[in-house]
Amino acid sequence: MHFTFDIASNCIVTPDEFIQGRQAYSYVPARLIATAGQPDLVWGCLRLIRHLPNHADWNAPGGRVRYSSVEIDNYHTGLLNGVTQKELFHGLVSTVFWGYTSGQNGIFHPERAISKAKLFSVGHARAAAQAPAVIVQALSAARCHLRAGNIGAALLEAMKIKFLGMSFSSKVLMFMDPSKAAVYDSIIAQFLQNCPAEEMRNMAVPPAGAFNQQRRAEAYAQWCAFCSNKALAMNENGYNWSDWDNSQQSWRAVDIERAFFAISGNQPRL
Repeated sequence: MHFTFDIASNCIVTPDEFIQGRQAYSYVPARLIATAGQPDLVWGCLRLIRHLPNHADWNAPGGRVRYSSVEIDNYHTGLLNGVTQKELFHGLVSTVFWGYTSGQNGIFHPERAISKAKLFSVGHARAAAQAPAVIVQALSAARCHLRAGNIGAALLEAMKIKFLGMSFSSKVLMFMDPSKAAVYDSIIAQFLQNCPAEEMRNMAVPPAGAFNQQRRAEAYAQWCAFCSNKALAMNENGYNWSDWDNSQQSWRAVDIERAFFAISGNQPRL
């Protein structure tokens, strides 16, 4: 079947390029899990410990076949759609741990990731931790907006959580519903900014620093809609992608984003 995407007025991406990009995605499946032993992080009644592959095993030939990126997505989705404060807090700090563990140099940074996750419960010298009730309210409101399809409003609610910012707010929303939400970080922002098509560049905003939050929300909603539409087209045309464990998967918004993330050094051809 011959099929291409006009992702913008002058950018073409083929299904094979999406598939190759998605299958090249290699973010380590790191998470925080409950433990009765010595924890890495304590938050109220939560006692959590890191859980991730050994670096050498993860990068060995065939080392990833024992893992599934969809499984770790589902793990966080379950927590962030839970009904208890404990589940929501677990999902939040595990998302932060996941997001900080993989470095751009291919090295794992679990100690840094743990320190970033601890901020939500203990704060730091220049900023106290946020009240738990405020965090629960923001996560619950973000989830309600996301379920209603108000993705920009969901981002604005998530960004009310101290220490989260746009990038990690988008990671939280992505795990809440990978079918409609995607990550928006500095790599995606740079990809959009450098795209030759104006339609793509209009989605580019700085994820960090002083900037209009409403504009960030609008850009994020546009990016998620773009990813959702491309995922729908891939599914309607019968394309799947292979996870690390070789399972065949249909496309979600996050899978389109991950394909772009993996091939961000190779711009879509004109």
